Amino acid sequence: MAVVPGMGTPITVIAGADLSALQGYHVKLNNSGQAIAMAAITDIPFGILQNAPASGEPASVIPVGSGLSKVALGATLAPGALISSSATGLAVAAVATAYTTGQLIDGGANGEMGVANLAPQIPKA
Repeated sequence: MAVVPGMGTPITVIAGADLSALQGYHVKLNNSGQAIAMAAITDIPFGILQNAPASGEPASVIPVGSGLSKVALGATLAPGALISSSATGLAVAAVATAYTTGQLIDGGANGEMGVANLAPQIPKA
């Protein structure tokens, strides 16, 4: 994934599953501290995956609250939109039943990459 000027600093955790198709997606942590795919909108997002690791490989993740990141969009969203994770980890418009993870600086269409400022997590209502 290309570097975004002002991009947040990624940290490395182990991939707890095959994440090779999820670059730019929200990921969560399992109870062993490994990055895994989101499974529901009520999951707590850890951050945005920056690489494409297989299970057991290092996963580079920009944690929520750590600055700018490219994000995979799951809907057409305009700059300024607040985002949360879909059940599959794509960035979608924030809803009350999910955790708000940031605000888009550069939006786009479903399936494209946007740029978000990853804000400190805002608890769901």
